[in-house]
Amino acid sequence: CDDPHKSEVYAVFDLPDSSWRGTDYVWEQAEKGCGDRFEGFVGIEYDLSTWYVDIFHPSDETWQEDDRQVVCSIVLEGYMKVSGSAKDSRR
Repeated sequence: CDDPHKSEVYAVFDLPDSSWRGTDYVWEQAEKGCGDRFEGFVGIEYDLSTWYVDIFHPSDETWQEDDRQVVCSIVLEGYMKVSGSAKDSRR
């Protein structure tokens, strides 16, 4: 985190194992899970923060290969490079 970087992973979690329910459903669950973990990492609620969330989630194809992993990362507008961690930054 000391070197300039464009994003920082703040959470990784698996979606519940079930049948594929569509991209919209997976996106909603990924967005909710990342949102639920945001304040605990940054120290301030998302709506008051200068950070944005970038989410990577399973696709239909990777779901069929047992991929359930969601990766939540924090970025600044325009993917500006930052140094240091966003953890407890309260911004």
